[in-house]
Amino acid sequence: MELYDSNTEKEWWNFEPPPSAYDLVGNNLLTRFLRPLFYILIRFYFHIYHKLRIRGYKKYYSKNPYIIVANHSSHLDTPLILSCFSLDSVNKIRAIAALDYFFSNPLVRISTHLLCNIIPINRKTADLTSIGMISKSLKEGGSIIIFPEGTRSRDGEINKFKPGVGLLIKKTKAEVLPIFIKGTYNCMNRGTKLPRRGPLEIQFGSPLKYDRFFKDEQNYDKIVDKLYREILRVSKL
Repeated sequence: MELYDSNTEKEWWNFEPPPSAYDLVGNNLLTRFLRPLFYILIRFYFHIYHKLRIRGYKKYYSKNPYIIVANHSSHLDTPLILSCFSLDSVNKIRAIAALDYFFSNPLVRISTHLLCNIIPINRKTADLTSIGMISKSLKEGGSIIIFPEGTRSRDGEINKFKPGVGLLIKKTKAEVLPIFIKGTYNCMNRGTKLPRRGPLEIQFGSPLKYDRFFKDEQNYDKIVDKLYREILRVSKL
């Protein structure tokens, strides 16, 4: 009787690699069912506790695919944006989330994905895997939320935009929906663990078609600069 089988041993040691962060952000029936229910409560919270004012929003924004671009001061920003859209669209909108921040703790990852439907991105390099997931979502009719500053503002002011958003716009050629958020810095900034009561306002700009607004820009920096000036313009509406 043969006691050693090299083929069997080879199969025994041939483990599947552990799932990557990109594998952990899929959606199933449970997440798709729970997310709209949570946003019924989140909407109620923003309108009652923060007296939320929504300006410039159009109903068709919930039906069309966009790269949604906004200033970023608080962890409240993403759920605030999502709460403005129709409940049947929250599963089609995905938010870009920093790989090093939101995926270091399983509880943070699970809760953030459940609420914000996240796609991880490596902030230290050109993340082609993330760009591929974003492109796929847009082609399937979904929208993407991205904060071009790359991190929360430390003083509530709009900081310089990172070039990655320019790369994303040029690669996908998707329409861009600019948004300005006011009040989240005062309610829950970097030094605050729990939100404070205070008024919030979100101003929607008009969608920017790639062919009309960005097509003539040959490099990412020009696209980023144009986008930065557009967010500033929306902040003054």
